[in-house]
Amino acid sequence: MRDAGLPHVASLVSDCVSLSIGVASILPGPNTRSEDLVSQADAALYQAKDQGRARYVCAPPTLTETL
Repeated sequence: MRDAGLPHVASLVSDCVSLSIGVASILPGPNTRSEDLVSQADAALYQAKDQGRARYVCAPPTLTETL
């Protein structure tokens, strides 16, 4: 994204578009909900944003059920 240098004319923070990502994974079980994965990825995204622009954070892997 950084190398693309896409202009962000509406931003008061940066001239170019940047990308922050939250990454998560779950080893699913019979009662695993997709919302659990989304929630972890969302929390990781906000950690990345708190650390600054153009970052990614990986949430620790989660075992939701004993298989």
